[in-house]
Amino acid sequence: MQPSTREHARAINRILDAETRELVGWLYEWNDGTQMPCWKDGPRSNVIMPEACMSELRIMDGSRTLGSIFATSETLLRIVGAAFTRDKTTTGMATLCDPRGNVVASFDVWTDEWKDADGNIG
Repeated sequence: MQPSTREHARAINRILDAETRELVGWLYEWNDGTQMPCWKDGPRSNVIMPEACMSELRIMDGSRTLGSIFATSETLLRIVGAAFTRDKTTTGMATLCDPRGNVVASFDVWTDEWKDADGNIG
């Protein structure tokens, strides 16, 4: 069941100018499922959205989100998440989520590797 009020949103895709491929905005999805564009310099009409949506690296401390990084490269997010978790001066657990917010993998500090949500090491 979707929440009835909009409390937070996250970027799920980039919006590019169809001719120049310049970044002109982002497509956001609210916690109630509503999607809307956020433009850099006002609305555009001739735009495209690449098929590759943004994955999210969440850093959690218990049930509290310490921060998130969004990127189209899951590999990049895995590298950043592993480095963050291995750093002795940081706290928190790294979790990788797909563009819809579903957990894909978590970094296991005991085995020092990513564990996919299906239980495989990735």
